Amino acid sequence: MNDTSFPAGRRSESGEDSDDLDLVSATPALDYATIKTCAQPEAKALLRLTDYWRKKSAGRALPSRDAIDPTELLVHLPWLFMAEVVEGGADYQYRLVGTSIVSANHRDLTGRSFRELYGADPVKLEGARLGFDLAARTRTPIYTHGRAFWRPDWTYDRFEAVFLPLSSDGSTVNVILGEIAYLAPR
Repeated sequence: MNDTSFPAGRRSESGEDSDDLDLVSATPALDYATIKTCAQPEAKALLRLTDYWRKKSAGRALPSRDAIDPTELLVHLPWLFMAEVVEGGADYQYRLVGTSIVSANHRDLTGRSFRELYGADPVKLEGARLGFDLAARTRTPIYTHGRAFWRPDWTYDRFEAVFLPLSSDGSTVNVILGEIAYLAPR
């Protein structure tokens, strides 16, 4: 299946074709049991978003949600997600889910909590929470990676994600900004 709202090929900072990151035009689903942290992603887009986050800290320990300007993130927007930290990290609730993520997964998670989405499956819940929990706890960028499988043939591929903590008071993490990159086979 080739959904036209799910960018095929590669994208660059300007949104034009590039060999920075292969994005596969198909329908991904994550294999939550394979999600692990990684020190450095392959996806250049994730590194660029992390650099942006660091610049937005502007002398603070953590940037605020208000410091994030969507007009400065146009190339990232389709792949961005943002989740509110609920009850001190007991749960998370998606506040923004990029259009390419929605298209790729055939559902919009905006407004839905992790308990609602993943609570019935402990493996999915643990995998979904990993990057969010670590970013909230360490107050640092966290990268994860794992397998994604693609319908209709269900062959495995890869994904990477970045989780960036935001704080309205400069100390307590209350929002996690992130981006996911689906990678083509090596």
